[in-house]
Amino acid sequence: MAQILLRWIVLVVNILGGVALKDTGDYIRMHNYPVEKHTAVTPDGYILGLFRIPNSPRRPSTSGPKPAVLFVHGMTCSSDYWVIIGPEQGLPFLLADEGYDVWLINSRGNIYSRKHLTISPNNKDFWQFDWHEIGIYDTTTSIDFILSMTGQTAVHYVGHSQGATSFLAMLSMRPEYNIKVKTSHLLGPVAFSGKMPSKLFKVINNFYLQLGDMELKYNTPFWSRIFSSLCTVLLLRHILCRNVAFLISGGSSRHLNMLSFPDTIAGDGGHCFSGYFNSTN
Repeated sequence: MAQILLRWIVLVVNILGGVALKDTGDYIRMHNYPVEKHTAVTPDGYILGLFRIPNSPRRPSTSGPKPAVLFVHGMTCSSDYWVIIGPEQGLPFLLADEGYDVWLINSRGNIYSRKHLTISPNNKDFWQFDWHEIGIYDTTTSIDFILSMTGQTAVHYVGHSQGATSFLAMLSMRPEYNIKVKTSHLLGPVAFSGKMPSKLFKVINNFYLQLGDMELKYNTPFWSRIFSSLCTVLLLRHILCRNVAFLISGGSSRHLNMLSFPDTIAGDGGHCFSGYFNSTN
């Protein structure tokens, strides 16, 4: 009983206290990898945040251009979730070790790309986008920016979930970019969502279809401390964190790192959700 009470005291203290959130650069630097932060502006005025790992401390730096790899995250996530698991398992680190020039972008609306040249994120007009705009504007802008910085003629593309959907939208709506992609590697790709097995997905369908021009903001220090604290308590980790994740996405996996899971949440726009739910009908 005393141990249970102590766990709950620690939980409350962590939520109310906590520490400042790390950013992608912090996660990369803590493993002694070099990192650069860049910004790129889309044709419709969104200011995107990009992180670059130009080389690896595990591999002697070589002169001349390196093949560029572009990583694009999924819905509600950011560049953080590619690197939070560290250099032994994180694909960006592993590719940097192999001599690739690694770029991690952030699509409009998340914590790193929550700016616009003329529109405030407090204005609902800021949130009038979904994965279609991410594909035809954010992804194309990022590719052009990377090519201009590296001198390469094409990139290797790695996209997860919504990062795969936006890639397919780009290839369809902007076919001139096909030649600017050497290879594509789509992880958990979503092209059609009408057959998704998730029960929770179907239950909350009507709710998410009502989401419009609004921000879904889960990336504040307060909410991050709540999610992190809850997912470190063993019982809650399995009842709440793991089950909610798989009820939404369908299926289950023993590879999900529940301690890192809360750090992957970085906010998004309501239309990104409703866009997927619309495609189920």
